[in-house]
Amino acid sequence: MEIIPINDKYIHQIAELHKKAFPKYHFTSRFSIKFLEQYFRCLIKYLEFPYMIIGGNQQLIGYFIGGSNSARAISAFYKEHWLKIILLLLKNPSFIWEKFLIMLDSASIGIKDNSKRYSGYVICVDPDLQIPAAGYVLIKNFEDKLIENNIKEYYVSIRPDNYKVIEWYEKMNFVKFEKKKSTIVYKKTLI
Repeated sequence: MEIIPINDKYIHQIAELHKKAFPKYHFTSRFSIKFLEQYFRCLIKYLEFPYMIIGGNQQLIGYFIGGSNSARAISAFYKEHWLKIILLLLKNPSFIWEKFLIMLDSASIGIKDNSKRYSGYVICVDPDLQIPAAGYVLIKNFEDKLIENNIKEYYVSIRPDNYKVIEWYEKMNFVKFEKKKSTIVYKKTLI
């Protein structure tokens, strides 16, 4: 396994993996592959730590995108694609309430405050490959990069009903930091 920065050569595979691995209750799972490619290009433009893990045959095993500008990345993506987002929400009305709660969360903390926080924005490992250490390797790589940059803590936001992921993060010494309307924020202190 090798960790390398995400590059455009792998964007299509990342979009396909995201579509395969993320359950239907994630809004981005409703994006087309082409729209996911645009989404990931926006994320890697704004977030400082986009990495992927590949196998010996150059097969994508998983990816991780994190940094300090997640709110700005999402805002830029929504501004550029607002009409398509509205149409997707109208086709999938169950997400309207969730997106409304996220807007309330964002308004309550403000983008400026949120941008000072480093976060692991998205992580995904191919569920068909059965490589349990891959997620840990991606997180460890991110943490090493943060330590190199003298960043002492970071956060992840998790849906409150995603028990398996919550348990995984808690095993890696994340602690519950705050409960928002739509997510639970976990924090990990480094060093």
